[in-house]
Amino acid sequence: MEIDLAAVRACHLVRSTAAHGPTSALELDDEDGRCVAMITQFGMVGEDVHGAWEDLAASLPDA
Repeated sequence: MEIDLAAVRACHLVRSTAAHGPTSALELDDEDGRCVAMITQFGMVGEDVHGAWEDLAASLPDA
């Protein structure tokens, strides 16, 4: 996947309920507010993988 980072104007951390509890996703929006990419986990992952993803999401700076 290739993302034109120069066209990304906003990034939002969104959470939804999943098998291991709340799961984070990064939503990248363009200048018109349209979501151009979403980065998250798909399918069943182990609790250790889920925990590592949530740790990464929690480490992101607040805007």
